[in-house]
Amino acid sequence: MDNKEEIEKKYDWLGYYSSTKNQPPRHLLTKALDLFFKNKTGIALDLGAGAGRDTIYLLKQGWSVWAVDREETAIKTILRETPLNLQEKLTCYNTDFLDMELDFRFDLCSAQLSLMFLPPSQIQSVIDKIYTKVKVNGVFVASFLGYQDDLVKNKNIPGSDLEKLRQYFSKFQVIELEEEIKNSQNSLSAHNQSHFLKIIARK
Repeated sequence: MDNKEEIEKKYDWLGYYSSTKNQPPRHLLTKALDLFFKNKTGIALDLGAGAGRDTIYLLKQGWSVWAVDREETAIKTILRETPLNLQEKLTCYNTDFLDMELDFRFDLCSAQLSLMFLPPSQIQSVIDKIYTKVKVNGVFVASFLGYQDDLVKNKNIPGSDLEKLRQYFSKFQVIELEEEIKNSQNSLSAHNQSHFLKIIARK
């Protein structure tokens, strides 16, 4: 069993999908839309789409969305929750990020707390793959957990820091890079301290 599988076995994904499927889209995504896609749509890639909270929001805004998730349950949840009139603009891809074949170019990629489940040595490979497929002036938004997050401390998820994110996204123009530490509960697990790292980058 590889490190990624060891990490994923520690989570109740059905519970996670149930608790997040009706939540609003993540603020980082809507912020990027406001900054770069005001009154515009295009093709979006949602990496680690989960229960589809961001995917379905993008569809409702008129985007075409490729939703990628390794978990078959996630894909089934997205298809069930997506209104029928929006499904013609939805493509679901049940695969690992490293194995996905992208035969199209897109305007926006969102990876919210998903790349962190990859072994650290593979994160750069996925980001570089995205870089080759995102259009010029396309946007990549992503979030990671920092070293002070309780999930990183207690469940062996590899943590990151701002310098590491700068390295990961060195081919992009970094528009915004922020760090947030707060006492709260994360949807993945009930815990006390959250440490988020968030980036908006542009090709």
